[in-house]
Amino acid sequence: MTTIIPAFEANRPAALAWSKMPTWFHGATLIYFATNIFNGWAFLYLKAPVGATALALFGLIGGFIEHISPYFPKLYIHPVAEKILFRVPTVIGGLWLTISLGLAWYVTAIIALQSVVFLSEKPLTSMDWKFHAQHVFGTHLFGALQTFAVILAVTGQSAGLQRLLMK
Repeated sequence: MTTIIPAFEANRPAALAWSKMPTWFHGATLIYFATNIFNGWAFLYLKAPVGATALALFGLIGGFIEHISPYFPKLYIHPVAEKILFRVPTVIGGLWLTISLGLAWYVTAIIALQSVVFLSEKPLTSMDWKFHAQHVFGTHLFGALQTFAVILAVTGQSAGLQRLLMK
C-alpha cells in the first residue's frame, strides 16, 4: 500500500527521560513558550481582526503541542499534518494582522519571507543543538523582536519605527 505522507523518524531517543535531556534543550523550550505567549498576547493587544486572532491562537495551540512533544512523544504530530493544521493558519493570521495594521508593503514582504522560512523548518523532535539554536534565534527571538517593533510603531511609542514601518 502506498502512503501519501512519508514515514518520519524522530531524532529523539524514545526512552530519553526528561532528566537526561540536555539543559540547553529545556532552556530552548522555555524560550519557545515565552515567545509564543508574547506573540499570542500581541494579537490581542493589537486588536487583530477576530478571524486573524482565531487562526493565530489555533496555530499557537499547535505550537505548544509541537514544543512539548519531545517531552510527551505521544503528542507527536506528523510534520506535514503539523504544517497544514497549525503553521499555515499561523502564517495567514500573521499576514492578516500585518495588513490590517496598515504596515508598509515591505514590512508585509519581510513577514511573508519569514513565513516561508517558518513553513519550511523541520519538526522539533531533534536533539541537535545547532537546529534548536537556529530555531530559537531565527524564528522565536527574531519574531518576538519583530512583534515588539510593530507594537512600538503601531502604538506610537517610537516615532522612528512608526515612520519606518507604517504606510
